[in-house]
Amino acid sequence: MVGKIGIAVCVLAAIVLYGTGKTVLFWLAIASSVILFSTGFLMSYIVARPDMKSFREAVRQMELDGATKEEIIGFMNSPMEETAEYDYKDVPNWIPAIALVSQLAGIVLLITGIIIRF
Repeated sequence: MVGKIGIAVCVLAAIVLYGTGKTVLFWLAIASSVILFSTGFLMSYIVARPDMKSFREAVRQMELDGATKEEIIGFMNSPMEETAEYDYKDVPNWIPAIALVSQLAGIVLLITGIIIRF
C-alpha cells in the first residue's frame, strides 16, 4: 500500500509539473515513479523466488515420475498454500534505499510543483 501511495505521489508530481516549463523536474518525477514501480516488483520477485523454484521442481519431479499432462496441469491450476511468512532478508539493502530516496524525491518534487504552479 505504501508503494502505491509513493507511485501516486510521483505521478501527481509529474502531473503538477507538466506544462510549467520545468522539463527537468517533470522528467525527474517520471523517473522517480518508474524507479519506485520497478523496485517494488524487484523486491516482490526476490521474495517469491524460492517458492517459484520449489514449484518448478515439483512439476519437474512429476514429469520424471511419469505423470500425465492432465495431472500436471491439474497440479499447476490447484491453489497453492499461502504462507504469511515471507523472508525479506534476501532483499539487498540497496533496493529499499533506492525506493526510499525515490519516494522522498517524489514528495519534494510534488511540493516544488505545487509552489511553482500555484
